[in-house]
Amino acid sequence: MAKCYNRRILSDALADLGKAIGGVPRQKDLTSEMASRSTYIRYFGDWKTALEYAGFVDEPVQEEHEEDLIADDCNVTSKIPEIKLVNLCGKPIVFLDGSGESDVIPSVGRAYACMSNPVQPVAAKALSAIINDVPVVTARLKRIVVYPEGSSNERKFPAPVENTFYIVSEVVARNIYRFGRSALDLLYPQRKYMANGIMYIETLGMVYTKNLPICARS
Repeated sequence: MAKCYNRRILSDALADLGKAIGGVPRQKDLTSEMASRSTYIRYFGDWKTALEYAGFVDEPVQEEHEEDLIADDCNVTSKIPEIKLVNLCGKPIVFLDGSGESDVIPSVGRAYACMSNPVQPVAAKALSAIINDVPVVTARLKRIVVYPEGSSNERKFPAPVENTFYIVSEVVARNIYRFGRSALDLLYPQRKYMANGIMYIETLGMVYTKNLPICARS
């Protein structure tokens, strides 16, 4: 019978392998009991992303077939890729540091975590006698979507784009991997305050491993 996989099963197996060998797994370290290299690539896109999902983010990983740097007249020029920031906080933002303020980055929409309608869990009836009939409700996370600026129609959260980072709420950043999408291109305001309808950000957070807690402020 063919084995069934998902990203969580695969990344957990990779994390266990790392513990067993005492370091960051390489592709050749995969055992016969584990999924194949091609399976990991199919689910994660590349080996580096698979390692990041498994929590290996602190140590550099040397691939078996790295491309050599190309030198021109013995001078190697490093090109810094152009980074694009997309503000999906639903309000304009400004970055603050010791030297002052950045330009205002306008919002192009709002990323939103949609929940199901609240329902009463089975335990609510038993609890009612000792909590003075205070309602107990629960809801589940249904999907994460984007409402473009000036529109009430939801759209699917954008797929990862090279060198593009999205600024979203913390709850969106911490939960999006539950829908099979990496959070490595998502940033969320960590230290911030509001003034005159603008969000001033002093620190940005990044969910760089699936092992961080799910709960977060909205």
